[in-house]
Amino acid sequence: MFRLLTSVKTQIGLFAMALVFFLAGSLIIPGRMEEFSGINDALLLGWLSEARPSASWWIYGLITILGVIALSTVACILDALRGTVSFKALPAPIIHTGMLFVLLGHLLTASVSLRLEYTLGPGDSAYSSGAAEDFRVDEIIVRPDAVIETYREVRGQWLKGGAAVKPMLIKPGAPASYHGTWLFIKSADLLPSPKATLRAQRDPGAPFALAGGGIFALGCILLLFQGRAGRMVS
Repeated sequence: MFRLLTSVKTQIGLFAMALVFFLAGSLIIPGRMEEFSGINDALLLGWLSEARPSASWWIYGLITILGVIALSTVACILDALRGTVSFKALPAPIIHTGMLFVLLGHLLTASVSLRLEYTLGPGDSAYSSGAAEDFRVDEIIVRPDAVIETYREVRGQWLKGGAAVKPMLIKPGAPASYHGTWLFIKSADLLPSPKATLRAQRDPGAPFALAGGGIFALGCILLLFQGRAGRMVS
C-alpha cells in the first residue's frame, strides 16, 4: 500500500482521473446554471449538502481524489525523510509539504469560512455576535466613472462593543479589513434611498494556502538551483 501511494504512476493516474471529473463538470454546469448560480456565495460543503446528486457527483469525485492525493503526499514526504536527508533530496519533501498546506487551506475555506451579507444605509450598523467584526456605515458614494462606468465607495467605522475603533473604507477592488474580517462591496445605489450591499468574509484557510504556495515555490527554486548547479559541474 505504501509503495502504491508513493508511485509516480499513482500520481499520474489520480491527476488523469481529476481531469475526467473536471471535464464532466464543464459539461454539466452549462445546462444547470440555475443550480450552480449560488455556489460562489456559499460554503462549498454547505452547497453540496443541498445540491442534487445528479448535479454535484463530479465534485464529490474530485474531493475524493484530492483526499487520496493528500494521503499520497504524506506518504511521499515520509518516504523522502527516511534515513539521511541530503540536499539533493530536500526539494521533494518541501514541495509536497507546500501541496499539503494548500490542500488544508482549501479544506478550511470550503468548510469553516464565513460569508455574511448586509444591506445597509448611512447610520446603519451590522452586528454578528462575534462571528465577524462589527461595523457601521456612515457614507455611501456613487458617481459616474470613465473607466468602470460607476464608482462605488462606502465609508464607516469598525466597532468594538458599539464604539468606533477604526475608520472603514471600501473601494472597488479594495476591500476593508480588520482582525481577519474582510468587507467587499457587492452593490450600492443612491435611489430611492442610499443603500449598499456588503459582504463580510472571514477565511481561516487563506493563510495556510498562502504559506503552502510559498513553501511550494521554495521547493521549486531549490530544484531549479540543483539543476543549474548540476549543469555547471558537468
